[in-house]
Amino acid sequence: PLTISHGDFLEISAADDATVVAIQSEQNFGQEPNLLAAFDSNKRNFIDILIRFDLNHIQGILPRSAVLSLFAETDCSSAGTFTTTSVNPMWTENSVTWSNAPVYDSRAVGGTMIGTFGKLEADHWYGFNVHKALIKVMETGSDTVTFRVSAGESHPCQYSSRNGGLSPKLMLAF
Repeated sequence: PLTISHGDFLEISAADDATVVAIQSEQNFGQEPNLLAAFDSNKRNFIDILIRFDLNHIQGILPRSAVLSLFAETDCSSAGTFTTTSVNPMWTENSVTWSNAPVYDSRAVGGTMIGTFGKLEADHWYGFNVHKALIKVMETGSDTVTFRVSAGESHPCQYSSRNGGLSPKLMLAF
């Protein structure tokens, strides 16, 4: 574990990220250069984003603040609805599909509704306050946290992925 003191800051890059697509429920999109959250009401197609961070090097050290930082590649009328998923199952960007992806469930250990965020402009970094949700996950003893981003109807949003060069980041202050 790291030696962390009051006043320290830590930036963690995503360990895995992927887009999962409901109408292609068995297909993996973990190697794409971008992450897409969208909903197509005509096709009844949900497209969500999963982002996983490894927390084992900060176990037992609760941050004073936590911000999920994403790089928007497109203009978006809504950044999407952000949640944390249950702490299980474990997944990787090379194997996750819609069918086996962890989901948000408010009754499950670690599942937290974070909120829906507004308009974004392309080619900018955006930070989303995920502190309460992260603390809830860390208090379970889990060594990972998965964020899931969903879009409302007609509000697609595209972010850079780990493979796109501008990896999602979790920025922590202690």
